[in-house]
Amino acid sequence: MSFECLEDCGKCCGVVVIPAETWASHLHVAFRLADQPRILSNGDVFPVTTDGKCCFLGMTKTCTIYADRPRVCREFGESRDEALQCPFLKPNGYNRSPASRRRIERIQQRRMNQR
Repeated sequence: MSFECLEDCGKCCGVVVIPAETWASHLHVAFRLADQPRILSNGDVFPVTTDGKCCFLGMTKTCTIYADRPRVCREFGESRDEALQCPFLKPNGYNRSPASRRRIERIQQRRMNQR
């Protein structure tokens, strides 16, 4: 079973490292400007935006580079790593309980604070 995001959600689409070739070939469809695009030592880009959302998250809460999205985005929702799980839906598509949602959100917040 393949994980599918909630329609019009985009809540988990934060700033992630974008491979250099993906960044270069898709910059023209970026919905948000990266205020401080950081170039990493391997050439990949960490595009920090004002609102903390991915620069490729469009107005309709859909990914403008979905077919070529980074690996972390492809694995989100299906990973055993709770930091990569959707706080709203289980991998099987069922809704999470409020307690499970809070636990996942706490884990993800701690991971973000470590960066």
